[in-house]
Amino acid sequence: MPMAPPVSIRGAVLLAIASVRAVLLLMRSRPRVTFGTGGYVSVPAALASWLLRVPVVFFLPDVVPGKAVSRLVPLTRWIAVTTEDSLRYFPARKVVVTGYPVREEFLTASRKSGRARFGIPTDAVVLTVTGGSLGARSLNEAVQACLPWLLERGHVIHVTGSQRHTEVLPIIESLPPVARERYHLFPYLDAHGMADALAAADLCLCRAGASTLGE
Repeated sequence: MPMAPPVSIRGAVLLAIASVRAVLLLMRSRPRVTFGTGGYVSVPAALASWLLRVPVVFFLPDVVPGKAVSRLVPLTRWIAVTTEDSLRYFPARKVVVTGYPVREEFLTASRKSGRARFGIPTDAVVLTVTGGSLGARSLNEAVQACLPWLLERGHVIHVTGSQRHTEVLPIIESLPPVARERYHLFPYLDAHGMADALAAADLCLCRAGASTLGE
């Protein structure tokens, strides 16, 4: 059931209904621990777990906790954070710095293997652009606006996002052959491909999401 912030009558009713459903679900599944990452959707599960004496563990990807996490602190057993900058927001007895989990592919990627994957010379300047799996129109448009200038200076690995790929394709027709060879365009890259794209880059233009920054 979609959750609304409990600042209205509708939100409070939805919170109560969701909490009852969470209690019933936990009674059936009998988990050893409830793991959450914050947001209002975590509230019913945390309340239900507290009522049933199931330990609640939160993981905070961001530095500053949101309202939901802040208010649920009394119900939690442990709070895992990605950076020491978050420690001041929580009781010392409950918080632990774990860092952000990074996929194995990003731990083994190298500049050499990344450039070999995309056929880029070792001495070239490389810019990697990514807006996540769905893409970011603002980033794609920014790259399109100065793409000829960028390709005069180096290679561009551009991950447009599956839903935005067709918006970028027309600019390829206007590029000279040499520039096309330097433009590595993809709608999506899997974990291995994305790890290589980041490792190959001298500079990365991306959104500042927690997972992206961690990788």
